[in-house]
Amino acid sequence: MNSSPTSRQAFRAALLCMALLLFLLPAATHAQNQGLLKIGSECPDNSLVGDATCETGNCEKASTGKFYCTCTETTFVDSTDCEEAYGAIQGGWECNDGASATYDLNYCVSDENINTVPPRYPIPPTDASLVDQIIDPSISADEIRQLTIKPVTKINIPGLNFSDQKVTEENGSVFLSVPFLGEYIAAFYKWAIAAAAVVAVVAIIRAGLMWTMSGGNETSITAAKKNIGNAIIGLMLLVGSYTILYTINPELVQFRNLRVRYIEANTSLIGDHGEIDDTESVESEPGSRTDCSSYPSGWKGIDQCRKDCIAKLVPDDKSKPSGAARDISSLGYIDCSAVKGRRTLESIEYVAIHEGKKDPAIAWWWLQYVQQGPEKAYGTHYFIGRNGTISQVTDETFIVWHGNKNRQGIGVDLDAGCRSSDGSAEASKKCDYTAAQYASLQQLINSIVSRTNVIFDDDHILGHCQASDDPKKGHVDPRNFDWSKIGLTNKAHKGVRCIYSL
Repeated sequence: MNSSPTSRQAFRAALLCMALLLFLLPAATHAQNQGLLKIGSECPDNSLVGDATCETGNCEKASTGKFYCTCTETTFVDSTDCEEAYGAIQGGWECNDGASATYDLNYCVSDENINTVPPRYPIPPTDASLVDQIIDPSISADEIRQLTIKPVTKINIPGLNFSDQKVTEENGSVFLSVPFLGEYIAAFYKWAIAAAAVVAVVAIIRAGLMWTMSGGNETSITAAKKNIGNAIIGLMLLVGSYTILYTINPELVQFRNLRVRYIEANTSLIGDHGEIDDTESVESEPGSRTDCSSYPSGWKGIDQCRKDCIAKLVPDDKSKPSGAARDISSLGYIDCSAVKGRRTLESIEYVAIHEGKKDPAIAWWWLQYVQQGPEKAYGTHYFIGRNGTISQVTDETFIVWHGNKNRQGIGVDLDAGCRSSDGSAEASKKCDYTAAQYASLQQLINSIVSRTNVIFDDDHILGHCQASDDPKKGHVDPRNFDWSKIGLTNKAHKGVRCIYSL
């Protein structure tokens, strides 16, 4: 059947419009992206409006009070925000949580080449050396030895040759001996004696010439004798200073090396669920340690080890959803490390509230387990994000070390919007919880109560800080938590370590 000229014209017009639309659509999208702010740009001081104006969708408040576009935190996961802002690198970028030295703003750091690829910050940091410590706080004695280089003096002192530093072990402790200061003082002392001797000889020669040319003038002869005597006495004092100081105290002439004790970095978080303050510690023995030694070094190799381990678990050893969480994307993430035993739902009588953020906490717990063994196998059951999203991580019937009533309790971590690694009073002022979090927490607890023996009261819904009986030792989270907003009383949750309770 032949089509009419009008139909063919209409068909051509439709094709032309479609081609024009396809041509203009990318340009419009590009123009829209061009209008968004890049990392480091100031954004409106409203979180909802500010997030929408940044390319990364993250407008963050700095400690200066201003707001800046930053990367979205993805610790232990490759950051597309950093890659788009600074280009692709080997090993990928991570977006780390902000620190005091970065004005509390998230920053980009190389995943594998931290020593060769410099970190990138939204705005210049307050102190680059502090940032270096934040980025890589754990450093071995051998690494310290490599990083401690010999000093180069501005003024060359004859005979000054710095020797190498030494790493020694005494009574189980590792010490770094730095000889530079003692060697510098000793070389300067020797140089000073030689210089003083030259000055004294010149003074004696000058006085001798004065005596010779005095022509019998008693005044000139007396002055010359006095100058010669002063020069000799000064030289004797300088040369004999060692004997004088040794007589006063032999320690004054012992130029000992500066000894620095190497202490393992404590990178634990306030919400890391350490077991030291737990009143109900788990008695069951942890499973055999997962061996990741055959995997490539670095996070990607360690994470692949975790995935392979989980793939080998039988169905009964894998976490199952309870139905209380909307997000189960991380369910089972730490099944190979955190599970200490099993229990029935009827044996669960407590819910423990902690501070914690799903990313990077679950990745950190796996890393601690691989590096330090089952004694560092921490975990939790649920996370609640700032927007109220409930994420399940572990099966409720699995016993994990979350830090309070482990055997009979379910752990729930809340993103407090502050740095869990900073326990200072100033940092603690920034910890708070959103209305969405309070509503989701109450919903979650009600769900747990419906299928366990948990009673919704102040004696069975606890804070992590209530685990310790030592006023100087233990966790202090959840900081600034308002228990009244979930139907409980604040007064009942002012334990020994609950120093930030409302």
